[in-house]
Amino acid sequence: MSIALIDRWIETSTTRASEFTNGLWQHGRKSLFEAVLLTPEDLTIVDNGLVYAGDNPDHLKFMWFHVIEREGGQVYQEYRVVRLMQLRLIPMDVRADQGVLSRMRSVLRGLFSANVELVYLVAGMFHPKRLGIVQLYGVVGRDAKVEEAERLATNSAAALEASMSAAYPQIRFSDVDMEMANWLDEALKQMPHCLLAVGHPDPRENARGGMSEITPYLTAGRYEQNQYTLQQNELVMRGMSQLEEDFLLQVLLAPVTMESASRMLAGLGEYTSTWAAWQTGQRSFNFGVALPLMLSGSLARSIGTGVSQSAGEALSEGVSSAESVSHTEGQAHSLTHGSAHTRGSSVT
Repeated sequence: MSIALIDRWIETSTTRASEFTNGLWQHGRKSLFEAVLLTPEDLTIVDNGLVYAGDNPDHLKFMWFHVIEREGGQVYQEYRVVRLMQLRLIPMDVRADQGVLSRMRSVLRGLFSANVELVYLVAGMFHPKRLGIVQLYGVVGRDAKVEEAERLATNSAAALEASMSAAYPQIRFSDVDMEMANWLDEALKQMPHCLLAVGHPDPRENARGGMSEITPYLTAGRYEQNQYTLQQNELVMRGMSQLEEDFLLQVLLAPVTMESASRMLAGLGEYTSTWAAWQTGQRSFNFGVALPLMLSGSLARSIGTGVSQSAGEALSEGVSSAESVSHTEGQAHSLTHGSAHTRGSSVT
């Protein structure tokens, strides 16, 4: 193989590898930037509105939605009434309480027993008027009639306020004023980007700035503490507040049976195992091109001439088996001259 053929082969292989790399990058870029989320049209909002308190028209009484939901081949038409309360005061010692999540679990167990649908909203209200970050707790009432849905929402709101006051004695709620209500209504109608998430990140088990003894696996080491105390929501909210970008976080909790919860948790565990591996594991991607540049070969030539003649008789029988491999290369030249004369006689 000549040097010109080697150079041509190397150039062709390099060109093919470059074309493959460029095609892979274009395909990945198209999949990333031109991806389209296929959202099923399973919920239609027919109408909605705001209802203010009769004795205080500046305070929101509830929000109502007339919806049509499609699920499992069935169509459901109902009214949903949302009763919201603004969190105005929470004691400072709650932030340092290591059992703050245990208290909230008690509240959730009580609301589950009362069949209450909980709503938690965090809104960054910066335009048109800067109201800051607002936290809202609320409940949802469902029924085919708006009056019955309002009654259910009122009873559920009373259960929520009583449960929160029992868990946090000095907590204070207030009604949502007109500015906040109008901002929420416009945000639900006009915000162009929406992201739906199922589940929630691991909550903070320990108090801020301190260690927790509630769960032993959190105190096993520094790495585990950092792993389970990430506060992604707080980081996002602080960043959005610094940029003064409006945002709305909605957490909807609906009571389900234990059988349904177990089935959903099993499916959620299989789905989130990939993300957990990305958080705690390692991933690598290698791409390379190998070009063989070492060649070996040999050139040999052999010329030989020979003449042989023989005569004889032989008889033999036998069985033999032999295997051999041999390779011989050589050159030889020989020249012989000679003569012989023999005479004899014998008498018997």
